[in-house]
Amino acid sequence: MTILPDLPDLLIEHVSVTNEVTVIVRDLPASGRPLHLIVHVRRFFCPQSTCIRKIKASRFPSLTLPRAKFTLRLQEALRDLGVALGGEAGARLGRRLSIHSSPDTLLRLVKQAERPAASPPRARLVA
Repeated sequence: MTILPDLPDLLIEHVSVTNEVTVIVRDLPASGRPLHLIVHVRRFFCPQSTCIRKIKASRFPSLTLPRAKFTLRLQEALRDLGVALGGEAGARLGRRLSIHSSPDTLLRLVKQAERPAASPPRARLVA
C-alpha cells in the first residue's frame, strides 16, 4: 500500500486519475518580463465508500494556495504594494515593475492579510 505524497489520505492501489487540468499561475517578473507558469494539476477519483471526498486534486503548497492564480511570492509582493501605497498608486507602481494588477486586487489582498495580534492595554496608575 503506497500513499501519494501530496494527497496522504489516498492510497495508490484504489485511485485512478480522472483527468488533468492545465492551470496558468502568475509569478514575479523575470528580467522585467511577466512570468506565467503552466501547471498540470491531476485530479484523482477514489471509488471507496469510506472516502469523504470522491474527487481530489494534487496540491502545490510551496507554490500557490488552492484555486489561486498567483504564486505565494507574487501574492506577498502585491500585498506589500497595497499596504505601502494603496490601490491606485500601488497598481501604477506595479505596472512600472511589470507586476500588473488591478487596484481592487491589491486592496482585497490587504484585507485578507493576517493582522498582527494587538497587545493588551497597559494598566496605568492614576494618583
